[in-house]
Amino acid sequence: APPIIEETPPEVKEWFEQGIQQDEAGDFQGALESFDQVIQLQPNHVCVWFYRGNTLKSLGIIEEALSSFEQSIILRPEYADAWNNRGSVLEILGNIEEALNSYQIAVDLEPNDPYIWNNRGNALSDLGRLEEALESYQQAIQLEPNYFNALYNRGISQLNLGRLEEALISFNQALELQPDDADVWYNRGLILQDLGQTEAAVAAFEKAKELQPDETES
Repeated sequence: APPIIEETPPEVKEWFEQGIQQDEAGDFQGALESFDQVIQLQPNHVCVWFYRGNTLKSLGIIEEALSSFEQSIILRPEYADAWNNRGSVLEILGNIEEALNSYQIAVDLEPNDPYIWNNRGNALSDLGRLEEALESYQQAIQLEPNYFNALYNRGISQLNLGRLEEALISFNQALELQPDDADVWYNRGLILQDLGQTEAAVAAFEKAKELQPDETES
């Protein structure tokens, strides 16, 4: 996040820091009240609109979170994190095309952020644009080779594109990072089954069930 503007009065700084601490402690309602105090005192405080958006998202108040991120963008159009988080709430609202536009702006502003590339991939995937999604996940992994979510998402895209051997490699890499992830084991089982490796597939399904006993696998 960008630094707080230098001429911030001490009272504003106190409310802002209190809000961040409350948010980190899970007191989202308290954080929201603190951030609203900041806005009353200094409505052009860029960061507070951003943090307020995150808090509202945590509270499930999605429309208002969107407005908050958009206000931080109005105040600082080059704020990549705000564009990224705007995308994430637009996805929750089901506006995937506009979410993708938001991620695209974010990635143009901050091309070395693997998390934005991963989010962009998710939006493309939701739109059925799997080849482009795959490229986006690949970019995320290039920037952060041990990024579990991007490796898993890449595997899912490869699986959906019928590239089974490639998907298997992605899932194996994901398991090196998180060996206890039931979803990866289950998807790995599906691939092994399709590749005719029945014994290995059964072992993968059993591992998935052991890690997530409540899940009924079909």
